[in-house]
Amino acid sequence: MRRLQLIDLIVARSERIALHETMMNRSDQPSTDRVNALRARRRAAGRVILNADIPAELMLCLDEIKAKRGVGSRTPLIEEALRLLIENEMRA
Repeated sequence: MRRLQLIDLIVARSERIALHETMMNRSDQPSTDRVNALRARRRAAGRVILNADIPAELMLCLDEIKAKRGVGSRTPLIEEALRLLIENEMRA
């Protein structure tokens, strides 16, 4: 039994290594080139990058909402919050 467990561990580890190598070699293009290409496509679609320092409490709240809604990233939540702020300002 002990030998079978050891063999299972070795096989599982080699499968993880193979998966990692596959993921790392999925493209001959360096990651910086892929990131730059993605950013260029987003800019072409009218998107911009927004960087902001916010209090940790706000980030925690945002992450809770993200988890509750099952959203993959914070981006749609930040977009929604900004739209609501702008709409409220326009009404005032």
